[in-house]
Amino acid sequence: MILSRDADEIIKLFEALGFERQHKVDNIDGKDISSVSMTDANGFRVNVARVESMDRDMTTMRMNVRDFDEA
Repeated sequence: MILSRDADEIIKLFEALGFERQHKVDNIDGKDISSVSMTDANGFRVNVARVESMDRDMTTMRMNVRDFDEA
């Protein structure tokens, strides 16, 4: 996941690399945060979130697991 104030430019970059938008969520937790999930033809995924309060861009890792302790 990439967090940035300038998420639109990052999304455009990934679209140029062959990623397509799959899902978008606005106003996350009632805050001015939007997130876009993107996937490429090989199934690779990246999420890009626009966070106005960020001082600089940040890259984080996100994992979906059913049992966090087991994972």
